[in-house]
Amino acid sequence: MSENKWPRNLYTGVGGGLYSGAGGGMYTGADSTPYMSNIPPWPYFLRELDSTGFNSQAALVRQHLPEQLWPENFFGG
Repeated sequence: MSENKWPRNLYTGVGGGLYSGAGGGMYTGADSTPYMSNIPPWPYFLRELDSTGFNSQAALVRQHLPEQLWPENFFGG
């Protein structure tokens, strides 16, 4: 079974919590490999909730997210 992975746009510069260079918290020794997560970005997660019938949970998440992260706005309808 393969898992989806998404690159995260988290700050990786010097002084950042996810700095991937030597001495950084996410340093792996390979700067060309971005930090990847198996947790989907909010628009993807909401789209999955909607498609699987978790409507009340999707509505709850929407109450706490900016509208530009709602799938209908993020993916262009």
